[in-house]
Amino acid sequence: QKLVTGLFDKEQEEWIVVAPKTRISPGEIVPLTAAGIDLLLVASKDGSALHCIANSCPHLGTPLETGTLERRPIESSPSSTDASSMDGNATTTTTTSVPSSSKEPTGEGPGGGVSFFQENDIARMLKQDGCEDCIVCPLHRTAFALESGEVRGEWCPYPPVIGKLTGAIKKQASLAVFDVRTRGKNIEVRLNTPVVIDSDEKKPK
Repeated sequence: QKLVTGLFDKEQEEWIVVAPKTRISPGEIVPLTAAGIDLLLVASKDGSALHCIANSCPHLGTPLETGTLERRPIESSPSSTDASSMDGNATTTTTTSVPSSSKEPTGEGPGGGVSFFQENDIARMLKQDGCEDCIVCPLHRTAFALESGEVRGEWCPYPPVIGKLTGAIKKQASLAVFDVRTRGKNIEVRLNTPVVIDSDEKKPK
């Protein structure tokens, strides 16, 4: 295994185009690869937010592209929420609005530009139901918050009894999340989170 921590040295080179905006619609999960890292673009069902996460469960590396999207109660404390809102890197670029259709994007001004502050304000208003979007691992059904990558609920709750035993193999860990934004007709991602890649996984035997 190898740890990838910084793929780009210059700030202006950190953002890379991963897909056109027309490639994803509300409620969709789109797998893709950028700089050798398997990623998932995940659009919320209501189209209010777009997330980018690692396409690998931190437990056993299970691909998450066949996982399900669920709304689960927010478990983070108010203090952590306030702290994240003050951190410019934590919330200003991790979510962005998704076009309601592939033909006519929403939230764009006359010049085609999008204000991230406006997008995030709208997203927060829509999420005041006390829940947040999560992706559930298809193998042991651990749920991860799409915005923070933190575990929501039990670690490896499935199958009953056996799941908890397999969960003991590796300590609970958060899912890697990446900053994502829209620019023009494209979706861009910033690979700013350390990711462990199994360098032997794709080697021929």
